[in-house]
Amino acid sequence: MDWYVVMRPKRCRALPEEQVAEERPEKKKRVRVKKAVAVSAAVLTGLAVGGYAWARKTVTLVVDGKPVKVVTLHRKVEGVLRQEGIALGPHDRVLPGLTATLKNGMRVEIRHAVPATLEVDGKRLKIYTCATSVEELLQEAGVKLGKDDLVEPGKDTPVRPNLSVKVIRVTKEIVEKKVPVPYGVKRQYTAELYRGETKVLSEGREGEALERWEIVRYDGEVKEEKLVDRQVLRPPVDRVVAVGTLQEISRGGENLRFSRVLVMRATAYSYDTGYYTATGIPVRRGIAAVDPRVIPLGTRLYVEGYGYALAADTGGAIKGNAIDLFFPTHSEVYNWGVRTVRVYVLE
Repeated sequence: MDWYVVMRPKRCRALPEEQVAEERPEKKKRVRVKKAVAVSAAVLTGLAVGGYAWARKTVTLVVDGKPVKVVTLHRKVEGVLRQEGIALGPHDRVLPGLTATLKNGMRVEIRHAVPATLEVDGKRLKIYTCATSVEELLQEAGVKLGKDDLVEPGKDTPVRPNLSVKVIRVTKEIVEKKVPVPYGVKRQYTAELYRGETKVLSEGREGEALERWEIVRYDGEVKEEKLVDRQVLRPPVDRVVAVGTLQEISRGGENLRFSRVLVMRATAYSYDTGYYTATGIPVRRGIAAVDPRVIPLGTRLYVEGYGYALAADTGGAIKGNAIDLFFPTHSEVYNWGVRTVRVYVLE
């Protein structure tokens, strides 16, 4: 036989009204605290997430003309440069400045300075520059250009390391000066003179003019002189010369035609100088020694007071309008001596 133990349910004991009233506010208080903690945690989490999103920025770094986008949490320009490991030298340039506040989408330009040489106003300077062009380099160096100044290389030339730039100071001025105006020569042909002979009928006289010159100087040295104006103050007077046209003379009943006539100093010589001429023919009466630059060898001549002659010899002392005439005897040499004569160059 199985035995069962039957347990009686316990009776619930009723709490007093005062105790129930005290426990209910305490429970509500604990619920409110829990809710406040949960709300605070949610707010802090939201602030952390929102703060990260607010601090996160995308900026563009342009390093020596090459752009690159980077993400950073730094607030200042110097922070993002440290982040990217970009070192700066004493002459390098950052735009905007290192202490500028970063903003999303901001562009930061970094230019590293390069060495260059600047030659200006007589000085040769070693400089460091962040300029991208020669024109910017000059502005950076405080060099002001005049309207005519030159720059080598040109102002648009890109700057590269160790570039040499030269500034040429160009000045222009107008200078006035009085100058002589040469006279001309008027020729009047006449048969009263032998061909080749001339006679001055009236002397010429120089005139005077006022000239205005533009003087261009490069770094103080004259580079160019250009005539810009000329005014004649006194005109010149031409020289008038009579020119002979007579080409024929009569000597000993014979008419001689000649191409020109020369007034020459004639000296007599004999066998003392040798028996053969410079052209290789034997000396004889009618041989003349001449300067080949004045009378070519082999030319037929007629010499006043001597007669016909052939230019066939030369001499070291015969220069210009000089001629030596051969005589076979010493007495003839002494009688002739030295004379000024007309020498006709026969056709």
